[in-house]
Amino acid sequence: MDDAQLRDELAGFLHQQVAAMNLDNFVVRPRRKWVERFAKLESWHKLDANAHTELSQQVADLPTALLDNDEDAKRFDLLVLRTQLALLQALPDYAALRERLQAIASALEEQEAIPAIKAHTEVIAQAAEQSHGLGIFIRSLVGLDRETAKQAFSQFVVGTSATASQLEFINLIVNYLTENGLMDAARLYASPFTDISQQGPEALFLPARVTEMVRVLDEIRARAMA
Repeated sequence: MDDAQLRDELAGFLHQQVAAMNLDNFVVRPRRKWVERFAKLESWHKLDANAHTELSQQVADLPTALLDNDEDAKRFDLLVLRTQLALLQALPDYAALRERLQAIASALEEQEAIPAIKAHTEVIAQAAEQSHGLGIFIRSLVGLDRETAKQAFSQFVVGTSATASQLEFINLIVNYLTENGLMDAARLYASPFTDISQQGPEALFLPARVTEMVRVLDEIRARAMA
């Protein structure tokens, strides 16, 4: 077997691993754009230095359904999903589910030797100690329901003569909330938002609308902390 054939077989195997990653998995979702990129076979035909960096830093440690037989991980995914639903729907079992997640977070604090846990030590500690920290922790893991995010910002586009740039700007906010659950207003003045308007939202919307935009973002965070 020559080097080229070995390389092609290895690339094919790794491509299958990435292609089998579940985009709805709370661990995978924040890195969706990299997973979607490398789930395409053509992305593996030629890997440059940047691709190697992205694969090692953004994709390599993600779970794949191809070999995912970890029942504990699956049960934790289900627990997070149930807790999210209970939080959003104000169900009576939210308190019990929250306590279970807090117990898991407390146990994770003792496993700092594991790199994946050490990287999130601060948010895990916050989740273990504070109920509002737990809400933010859950929201950051599972993101925000897309329809909920769209409804929260519908006032900026529905029934208005919104320009293409305004629509794209609002869509970026919805996409960010869907992937990350929460968003600091300061991000409105950073990429990719500044790729549309270098001066931030003020160059696209009236000051009163920008103030309302920030209020909606703050309200979404407040709900996660409740």
